[in-house]
Amino acid sequence: MCYCEEILQCNNTLGYSKLKNKVALLHYPSETYTKTFNIQYLRGKTTRPISNRKTLKDSTCESLPKWRLFLLFHPYNGKELFSLIYCTCWKYNNMKNTLFLCLTLFATVFMFFSFKNKKTVNTAIDFEPITVIELFTSQGCSSCPSADRLLSQTIFEAAKQHKKVYALSFHVDYWNRLGWADPFSSKQFSERQANYVDVFNINGAYTPQMVVNGVNQFTGSDKGALNKYIAATQNTKATIHFKTLEATHKENNSIEIKYALEGNFKACKINVALVSAKETTFIPRGENEGVTLTNENVVRRFVTQKAMVEDVVSINTKDISAQSKMAVIAYIQEQNNYTIIGAAAASLK
Repeated sequence: MCYCEEILQCNNTLGYSKLKNKVALLHYPSETYTKTFNIQYLRGKTTRPISNRKTLKDSTCESLPKWRLFLLFHPYNGKELFSLIYCTCWKYNNMKNTLFLCLTLFATVFMFFSFKNKKTVNTAIDFEPITVIELFTSQGCSSCPSADRLLSQTIFEAAKQHKKVYALSFHVDYWNRLGWADPFSSKQFSERQANYVDVFNINGAYTPQMVVNGVNQFTGSDKGALNKYIAATQNTKATIHFKTLEATHKENNSIEIKYALEGNFKACKINVALVSAKETTFIPRGENEGVTLTNENVVRRFVTQKAMVEDVVSINTKDISAQSKMAVIAYIQEQNNYTIIGAAAASLK
């Protein structure tokens, strides 16, 4: 018996192969056919379908050498799609049919590349979950060291568990008036936190504050809240994927970041942060006087611009110590509600 399945077998005389040009073929001793799923074969003047798993009679198998079936196999939105190109009877010694076969093969290749080059929007792509943690902190804030330690612990555990968790430490500047000017603080980072104040409609900025994926905010030292939101985001597929993210040192005190995106990023921005892996600072005065603080993934430079399919971002590294171990974290954020929908990291070349 013969079964029209993914692999057709007829008395163990048919073999199956997939060629690089994506034409799926079945080989009958020294002669070639194509068959799969819902195809049609022509016998005399009658055309009838052979659906998946439908049994063919032995007599049909015996007559197969008389028939030639050509089937184009091509990918479409992640699914296998099959198009019947040609189904007819011919003989090797018939010149007309040989010419017709050549034309058919040409049409098969042409249609394959037509479908291959056709751009489609896939709305059901599954990407790995991502978690982006933004900690707003300050070396001049006595409540912040516990949040800094929690962030460091989270970075360590995520790396050990191979989770895509991207942590950033933004040092704000509004506590510099308390006796210690945080060397990593920036007005730009305070303004970024102010934007979140508007998004979350809270009374005002405070430290330490953590924001997870742009949608949940809480006190930065609250381990329970952090673990809850990490678990939630790690169970949600990202909608953007970085196909490439490369960061390269340049001679003119700059870093060039190349990226390419996949997914729906309409009305989104890309944030690119240059982070220092670890910074240790002795605090001689202020609320943390006499304490040596360690901060991880300290944001040193931050660039925001419109997300593109692919682009290059340049970051100025002047006044940043060459001894610092640096990396780049990039993440895609919706412009209207600040939801983060994709992220990636890259070490510097």
